[in-house]
Amino acid sequence: MIEFVEKSIESKKVLWFQNTNQYLIVDLPFYDIFFRLLSGDEKDALLLRCKSKYGLSDTQSKEVIGFSEQLGFQLNEFTSNQKDKEVPIPNSNEEWISYNYSYNLKAIKIQFSSEQLKDLIHPKYFHISSDVNDEDDFEHTIKVVELNDMVFLVHDDEFVGKWSFKEIHFLLGKLSMLLLNGFNNKSDVDWLAVFHASAVYSQNKSVLFMGDSGSGKTIAATMLSTKGYKILADDFVPIGKAPKKVYSFPGALSIKNTIYNKLLALFPQLKGCLSSFVYNTGVKYLYNFDWSTFSSVNKECKALVFIKYSSFSKNKISKISKIKALQYLIPDTWIYPNKEHVSVFLDWVCEKPIYIIHYTDNQYLKMCVDELFNNEV
Repeated sequence: MIEFVEKSIESKKVLWFQNTNQYLIVDLPFYDIFFRLLSGDEKDALLLRCKSKYGLSDTQSKEVIGFSEQLGFQLNEFTSNQKDKEVPIPNSNEEWISYNYSYNLKAIKIQFSSEQLKDLIHPKYFHISSDVNDEDDFEHTIKVVELNDMVFLVHDDEFVGKWSFKEIHFLLGKLSMLLLNGFNNKSDVDWLAVFHASAVYSQNKSVLFMGDSGSGKTIAATMLSTKGYKILADDFVPIGKAPKKVYSFPGALSIKNTIYNKLLALFPQLKGCLSSFVYNTGVKYLYNFDWSTFSSVNKECKALVFIKYSSFSKNKISKISKIKALQYLIPDTWIYPNKEHVSVFLDWVCEKPIYIIHYTDNQYLKMCVDELFNNEV
């Protein structure tokens, strides 16, 4: 039996299949034919329905049915590949590089097996770190271990996963989830989703900025932090399941060298910040000034905003369709993979106003965000 979630949005159907954790956005004719095929309808009857009800040609009808058959086969044949559960045990004489990371009155110890791994991860959390003392009491311990050209993640002596250095972004995402859970005394099931976005807030409301890499999400959040707004999270933006609010996460802001000098005038603290050299990208880290209390906060989401900065474009704000937004959001968002969470997530997105802002100057972006918070758009 194929377990799935379906939701009608605008003129499309959004489908999520539980056994593959796969999303599809399809036209209504395909949805109709696909599920009639799964229900056992004969192909001749489906061909006739494609032609008579939807006006498709013979070739188009056969293509719809063929794709439906192929999808059904893939869904039925899919089996999860379980990862090797062998826990890597480092040599007894291994020297760990250890730090204590404290946030929201919780302490987590991370142990690195090499300088390379430390340089990859530690700079993003330098501002909440301290040296480990024998009397420290930790909520959790995380080990990041390099072994045979693979990087292993161990949480409280339980194997989490292993990745090659080419897949290291998956490890970084999982590590962020472990920190998020530890700092908030939660588990994965308590979260609705995590966006690749930046989030700012004022009083009890927040706005999420989304866009392709290099679109200016971090720059926008950084700029607004000098104009009366505060930063909730950057790059890794969690949404709780209950309540469905945007939560803070204490990762530093990643600043590329290409914009470093522009921001240095606003943030002299950038000079000399730690960098990660693993990818040779010259990333600098700006440590969020709003973490002075080091406590977790959560805020209602006022709107989802796609931003596009260009010195050649015209300043413009406009609403975009939910389907267009989901086509971007779904591949770039972690959503907890069960039917209830997926259904709630789709409902949550459809409830939110979604905009795209093209801007050439920061003052226009600030004006748009002010209007969003004041219900003037």
